[in-house]
Amino acid sequence: MKPDPAEQAQIQRLKRMRRIPLLLLGLMAVTFFATVSLSTAWAPWVNAFAEAAMVGALADWFAVVALFRHPMGIPIPHTAIIPRRKDEIGDSLAKFLERHFLSVEVLKPRLASYDLVGLGAKWLSDPANAQRVADLLARWFSGFFEASRDQSLKQFLSERLLAVGSDINLTSAFGRMLELMLSNQHHHGLLNDLFRYLASALPEHRESLRERFGDDRPWWLPGAVDRKVFNEMMDRGEQRLAELAVDDEHPLRRQLEARLAQFADDLQHDPDTRARLEQWRQALGQGDHLQQYIDVLWDQFAAELVQQLGDADSHLRQALPELLLSTAQRLTEQPDTRRALNAWLTEFLSWALASNAPALTSIISDTVRSWDGKTAARRIELSVGRDLQFIRINGTLVGGLVGLILHAVVIWLQ
Repeated sequence: MKPDPAEQAQIQRLKRMRRIPLLLLGLMAVTFFATVSLSTAWAPWVNAFAEAAMVGALADWFAVVALFRHPMGIPIPHTAIIPRRKDEIGDSLAKFLERHFLSVEVLKPRLASYDLVGLGAKWLSDPANAQRVADLLARWFSGFFEASRDQSLKQFLSERLLAVGSDINLTSAFGRMLELMLSNQHHHGLLNDLFRYLASALPEHRESLRERFGDDRPWWLPGAVDRKVFNEMMDRGEQRLAELAVDDEHPLRRQLEARLAQFADDLQHDPDTRARLEQWRQALGQGDHLQQYIDVLWDQFAAELVQQLGDADSHLRQALPELLLSTAQRLTEQPDTRRALNAWLTEFLSWALASNAPALTSIISDTVRSWDGKTAARRIELSVGRDLQFIRINGTLVGGLVGLILHAVVIWLQ
């Protein structure tokens, strides 16, 4: 397979680097033979340096080459180490990364040192970046809602939801939720809104209710009496609803709260109530009419969203970048919120990366396993080969210095 341009450039750089230790070895060989028979005082010293330098150069050449191939093609034991042990090298590298780079102990302090939310908010504060993210979200959600209109996918999702719902005791969960809402006094706001709505809706529908009331009155009751009774009932009803909307201690509200508390208890502990609701839930899940109605509603909802997301001039598309910009501004102005989000993000990313570290690092080991021996040796040599040539250069020079020292020791001993 022909190398790509980047790999070809690496090959050329490695070839140029190999010439330096080779030329240095040639220089030491010429120096050795040129000084071996000279009788001058300095010649033995230069000859000793050149001789030891050649030994060092050849030894380090053998050591470097033995990593990637058999020296001179001779299958000497313990050579061509990388081609023979590439799988073990890949596994060791993967385990090294997993242990020293993708552990919670390493990741958590490192992530905590960065203001990830602040950096994201700063980047998102640029209108161009906000528009880019908005366009990306629009394309993603548009594709999702378009796919969700597929009948087979809708059926699959509804079956999965019903299957999950059948495994969860919804009656007890709903009863517990209602009990918590009552105990925490969260129901007052809902009841206030409900009574206000009813109090405002009665006048709007007063005429239609009067007609309905008139249709059901006895034939012998005079119309004037009928209207007076109806108006009295409506006035009292509106007044009572207005009172209930503002008085949390109203006796009728107390009675309603008592009934809600009893209903919450029955949902959790009364077998008859739970059985009736379970039967109703099963009947609802098995009915085709409900599923058809939900399908129609979802199709209309998804079609409208797809149309809005696909139109760059729609209100939704115009609002997305503004929402992102305002969110980024709020995060920039609220350090406590950023701190809380950073803490959560640090915990989540640390857990997610550490939990999936074996899967992530297996990419390295699996990729190395997929290479043949020659490919692995070539790619690793191209990555570190230029640095290894300095070993050969240093071996030549250090060998020469050792030769000088040994020559000095020999003279001293003589």
